[in-house]
Amino acid sequence: MSNRIRLGTCSVEEFLNEYRSIKDSARFTVCEHSLKGNSLRYKAFNKSLYCAKCEIGISFFAFEKEEKDTHCHANAYGYDKDRNEILFTIDHIIPKSRGGGNHPLNLQTMCYTCNAEKADTLDENLFNFKLKKSDLNLIYNLLTKRIKEPEHSEEYKKKIRNIIKKFDKFR
Repeated sequence: MSNRIRLGTCSVEEFLNEYRSIKDSARFTVCEHSLKGNSLRYKAFNKSLYCAKCEIGISFFAFEKEEKDTHCHANAYGYDKDRNEILFTIDHIIPKSRGGGNHPLNLQTMCYTCNAEKADTLDENLFNFKLKKSDLNLIYNLLTKRIKEPEHSEEYKKKIRNIIKKFDKFR
């Protein structure tokens, strides 16, 4: 991991209250730190405060920067069972390397450990089906398009078919 300089912390509630009060592209300020409002990570954290795999929860946000950076950003952290800090990241449910994009519906909250283990695999058990019907239809259409692309392996297509079967229950 990189050498981050921690400038301060704030509660999850304080961070999300400020984040939810802004317009999409605006900057916002939390504990005197100016942050970009259009961050994909913040959008994912706003949807879920728990790792999609191990279900560890986000406990606080830390304002951090690299030595060379002039601006800080907010990183989400939780604690493992031994009370060690765990960094939270976003995961692309359909990996970018497999045709998934940065659409908020393709993002989920994951702790650093689980995201590193998942890497660029497609895990049909991690998909969050607690979405609006219009969102489910959008993702369903993306998946049906992906399954027809010849560059994907049969194993990958099988996983997509399994996800589509799960979608059929919710559509």
